[in-house]
Amino acid sequence: MGDPVKGQENNALRLLDIIRSDEMTQRQKMDALEEDFKIPMTENVGREVTEMCNWSKGVKEAAMEKGLQQGLATGRAEGRAEGRTEGKLAQMLKVFLKQISKGVSFEDAADTAGAETPTEIEYLREHMPA
Repeated sequence: MGDPVKGQENNALRLLDIIRSDEMTQRQKMDALEEDFKIPMTENVGREVTEMCNWSKGVKEAAMEKGLQQGLATGRAEGRAEGRTEGKLAQMLKVFLKQISKGVSFEDAADTAGAETPTEIEYLREHMPA
């Protein structure tokens, strides 16, 4: 014989799943509660089901909005960082090319331009005039 507490937990979870379902209309939810759980759909119970459905929809929408805002903030931060990097590389390249045009060696021109990382040095190497 099954555990009666476990059965009650499963019923409670099923009831919550029905109420918060996006795949069921409110009428379908009310019918399922009436048929599966023998809850008579009086006007008062129907109103409470409506409130719970609206509440769960509101919670979901708030969570989605929060996620969207966090995503936008992250995207803006990454965009600013990328813009700063591109600006730094553009300025570095300008100084580097000016030094190269004066006949300065690659290493000295890269040093004067402020290239410090392997990525920056590779960037200058890629833009070295032929």
